[in-house]
Amino acid sequence: MNKQKKRFLLWLPAVWIVAFGFWWFLADHEQKKGVQSKTAAPSLQEEPVLTNITPQDLNQAKQTVERFLTVYLHYDGNQPTEYIEPTRPYVTESWFNQQIQAPPRPTVEIQSTRLHQISSNECMKQEPLIECSVVAISEIIDRKGDRHLEEWTYDLMLGKTDNWRVQEVNVRGMVD
Repeated sequence: MNKQKKRFLLWLPAVWIVAFGFWWFLADHEQKKGVQSKTAAPSLQEEPVLTNITPQDLNQAKQTVERFLTVYLHYDGNQPTEYIEPTRPYVTESWFNQQIQAPPRPTVEIQSTRLHQISSNECMKQEPLIECSVVAISEIIDRKGDRHLEEWTYDLMLGKTDNWRVQEVNVRGMVD
């Protein structure tokens, strides 16, 4: 074989490999763009519906917050993810998924909690959301089995999809 044919036979597979790699990159990139556009649609469904918030909306939000905190504060450190499932009717899907992916773990001070009572529940308009500030008293059980009451403040943001749903929870800590 002459030198020119050898070079041709060496370069031909290299060109084919490069062309195939380029085609594969483009096909994969287009497929990922399609997946992103398909996954973007559900998050749009979770966006709050623009609405004029009425007193009935505020009442519904208060009820949602109370139901949510009743199940959310029923925590057992031996089964840290089981308390999350009952919150599903009251929360957005994105908040629910975040909690499932990174559930709170028990500590020495807090092995389990139970809602004792809600001492205040104030909700106000933050168009298109509703913000509720709730002071809840929980019964805390530590690893030794000792029980005591603690008062915590929860700031919750609710958006309206089909119903008012919790989409953010911030715990401010004990009130002195």
